[in-house]
Parts: sequence; C-alpha cells; structure tokens
Amino acid sequence: MVLPVPRRLNTKEDLIKIDSTTLNQNEKQDAIARNIYFLELALAMPFDHPIKALIRITNENQYTKYQFAINAHLNQRLADEYVQYGRLFYKENVYFYNDDFQKEYLDGYDIAEFYFQSALTYRRKAAEEAQKARDIPGELNPNRDQSLIDLDNKVYMLTNDPYDFEEIYGKMLDELQANREKVLALQEAIAE
Repeated sequence: MVLPVPRRLNTKEDLIKIDSTTLNQNEKQDAIARNIYFLELALAMPFDHPIKALIRITNENQYTKYQFAINAHLNQRLADEYVQYGRLFYKENVYFYNDDFQKEYLDGYDIAEFYFQSALTYRRKAAEEAQKARDIPGELNPNRDQSLIDLDNKVYMLTNDPYDFEEIYGKMLDELQANREKVLALQEAIAE
C-alpha cells in the first residue's frame, strides 16, 4: 500500500524524514518507482536552514560537511533503488529458451542495463560527495545525538568501502551481457 505524503515538502530534510518513515521497503515496481521519484526530488531540493538540520550544526564547516554527507546518502539510496529496479527486469538464468519470449528477454536486459548503469552513476556520485565531506575536518555528530542517519558512519563507509563497487556493478553488467549473448545464440541455433 502506498501511503500519501503527509504534508508539503520543501527541503531535503523533509524528504529524508519521509524516506525514513514512509518510503516503501518492498520490491514491488510501483514502490521502487515511488522511492526513486522522491529521492531524485530530494537531490534537487534545497537544504533547510541549519537550525532545522537533521543534526546539531555549530559552524559553517560542519554545515558544508553535512550538505555533502546528505547528498552522498541520497545518491547511495538512489543507487540501491536503481539496482532493485534493474533486478525486476533482469532474468538471471536462462534455463529454457522459448522463441515466444525472446523479445521479452532482450527487452528486459536492455531495461536492466539502463537501470544498472544509472545505479553505477549514482554510486560514483555518492562516493564523490562522501569524499568531499571526508576532506572537511571534524565530525558531524560528535555527541552521537539521536538522528535518522549516522552521517559520520555513512561517509566512512562510502569512502572506505571494502568492496570495489566498480567491480561489483561491472560484474552485474558483464553477467547481463553474457545472458543476452546466450539468448541470441539460442535464437540463432533454433533458427538453423
């Protein structure tokens, strides 16, 4: 069930609050599309006044670091959602080839490739924004106040990720291409 938006949304912080409470965490196509819509909207929206930030802001450097960290978080969430969306169209295994479904297989691979490429773009942007935040000295939330997101941890994880996201996303795209070639080879074999 898609919940209505509770009130008017004016800032990134409003959308992040919604993200943590009402965005759907299931894998249905409509829920993922809705999440992507609101997350992309959040990237385009302005930040709220520092007094209304998600954490306590005490100086300009901290506010700049906060802005980079929030943008990194939003880009990371978008990358995750686009991967989920791509998986809806990606047939991982071709067990049986049916000529009637050949077009659906190939169209699904094209759609999944587009979403995986989009996810890679957003993941790169998240790493870039996190690195900008990390380059600014100091912690965002030194007192570990209650907040929706542990931004210091988010920045650390995005800059020190033990997994090479380029390799992981590249492997997904390589597997997709291998399956596409398998479908085309099966199509040719049946045509002969």
